[in-house]
Parts: sequence; structure tokens; C-alpha cells
Amino acid sequence: MNRKSEQLHESQIIEQFSQQAIPFTQVPGHFDALQILVELSEVDNEDSVLDVACGPGMVACEFAKHSNCVTGIDITPAMIEQAAKRQQEQKLDNLEWQVGNAVPLPYTDNSFSLVLTRYSFHHLLKPEEALLEMIRVCKPGGRVMVADVAVESSKSEAYDRLEILRDPSHTHALTKDEFSALFLNAGLAGCRQSAYGVDIALEAQLKASFPKPGDEEVIRKMVTDDVEKVLPEKFATEYESAVACGIASEVHGPERNDALMWVVEKYSPEFVEEGKSILIKRTMRHESSK
Repeated sequence: MNRKSEQLHESQIIEQFSQQAIPFTQVPGHFDALQILVELSEVDNEDSVLDVACGPGMVACEFAKHSNCVTGIDITPAMIEQAAKRQQEQKLDNLEWQVGNAVPLPYTDNSFSLVLTRYSFHHLLKPEEALLEMIRVCKPGGRVMVADVAVESSKSEAYDRLEILRDPSHTHALTKDEFSALFLNAGLAGCRQSAYGVDIALEAQLKASFPKPGDEEVIRKMVTDDVEKVLPEKFATEYESAVACGIASEVHGPERNDALMWVVEKYSPEFVEEGKSILIKRTMRHESSK
């Protein structure tokens, strides 16, 4: 992909998230599981944390309460403005913010002990490069954590089709196999898996979204028509979102293959394509450990 295409996509992200900067924080589901991320990361008061694609600072501000310092970086200036406001409201003094891209990150090697990102990989053209950048700026023995949507391979195309309608800056939600390959190809091994769910009402999600003219009704019909086929009518407006989370210890040199990796996988909703139908199934949780 040439630089012109990349710049076009970056502009699309900035356009979408400039509009979403305030509404994003008003969706209750986006506050879910912050404590779970804190616990999974094992963050402590000596950690220097980098939140990549930090958005309006919800995750960064939560981690600031448990760490030495946090840096948040996001490509959208409006998101950084909201993040700084959130910091002021919560009276936190150990954060700093920067407008910038995830690839490349504007930091030197081995700068942070914990590097994380939430809900960003499905907006990236090259998530593998973003992960390598996160690893590069992470100190030896530090941790890298990724939390994002994940779907089963058989439902990937249908899920992407719906999400691109809702948010044109969406690229692709990684599948279970793609997440596993992403971390393994980065030279990290030893896997522990877990999951968490996020439930968001369809109308609340649409209220915080900015699809192209006419697409909102298409989205509403796609979801409600198919939910009504498998769930009672009272659940027809519930839109369940899913996340996948990965955390890995970053180890340089000959010990690299012994690095600890946690990949947290979640598949819900499961969008199942049957002809022209997309079904939303109930939440499924999967957790295993090596």
C-alpha cells in the first residue's frame, strides 16, 4: 500500500474520531472492563505506561491511578483534547499527551515498561507493524497489551461488512487465528487466554457513530431483522460487542522465545452469515491457560 492510500485512511480516522470524541465517552460499554485490563496488565506504581491510540483518555486515566506515569498518543487532535480534559477533571498529574501515529511511534527503543492499546487494531491498515512498534518501545521484561474486537474466521467477512457501514474507518477485525499468528510472528511465545464482554445497545452505538448518509437505517435493519430471528423481541435492539485482549512480556536477545504472552480472546457477537442473514448470538466466553 502506497503512502497516498495510507494518508487517505489516516484522514478518514481523524474525520470519524473528531466527530466521535465526545459521543464515544457517552457509550456505557466503553467504560466496561477497565479494571480487568488493569489486573491483566499487572501494572504497579513503578510502571511507565504508553497508551497507543488512547482516544479520549479513558484507559490512560485509569492506568494513571495505578502507575508511576502514563503517556497517551492518538492521531486525532480532538481525542487528545478530550483526554486532557478528563485528566483535569480527575485531578491526575502523572499523564502527558501527544498527537501522533501508531506507526512509527515517536519514542526511542525501550522507553516504557508497559505498552497497551484498546480498540485500535481494527482501524489499522497494518496491525502487525503497530505491534512491532509497541514491542520496540517496550523495555526488556516489560509488557505489551492489546485489547480489541475479535470474531471467528467464519464470521469475519460479515462482521467487517457491518462495521464498515457503521464506521468507515474500520478496516478488519482480527480473527482468533490472526491474533495468534500476530503475536507468534512477533517472536513471543507462551500463551494464556481469557476474555471479557461488552454489551452496548444498538441505538446507543448508532448515536455515537457517524456512518455515511443512509447507512444508519441499513445497519439498524441488518441487526434487528436477524436478532429477531433468534432472540425474543425484547432483545432485538441489543447489540453485543466483543473484544480480544493480548498481553506479552517483551524479552530481547536469546531469551526472546521464552517471553510470556497472554492472548485474551472473545467472540461475541458471533456474526454468522447464512445466505444474506447475519445472526447475533449470545455471548460466549473462552479461557484457557498453558
